[in-house]
Amino acid sequence: MITFEVEGLNALTNKLKGLPVGIAKEVRKAMNESALRVKADAISSLRRRSIGKTVLRRGIKVLVSKPGDAPNSDTGKLLESVMVSPVKGNMFKGYSVEIKAVTPYAEILEDKKRHNRPFMQPALDKNKPKIRKLIIKAVTKSI
Repeated sequence: MITFEVEGLNALTNKLKGLPVGIAKEVRKAMNESALRVKADAISSLRRRSIGKTVLRRGIKVLVSKPGDAPNSDTGKLLESVMVSPVKGNMFKGYSVEIKAVTPYAEILEDKKRHNRPFMQPALDKNKPKIRKLIIKAVTKSI
């Protein structure tokens, strides 16, 4: 009869039990970082000026951005309204994080059929490859 013992098996078993918690923690961190990147790029696009046309708005001349470009900032309210909510969810149902501009006109500006002055969607599109890498890195780091 031959017997053998694997040293450290208990430690490995305990580590494997904690794996879902570790993955969840790292994925949530990666999602928060990703959301902050998207927010930063959205704000950055709102700070750039696009040369469109000058119009009168409430008796004041304003420079409207070209269609397809982010809106030019007149008052700064749109820029200040971009917010990130905390990550919600769990390992089994999935996670979500919300990046939004809370001014009433933000969604209208983003709409391609109405005004076509997107700033959130281009920021997300620009960051998709980096978001994928951050999530993969988070899971790999946990394993």
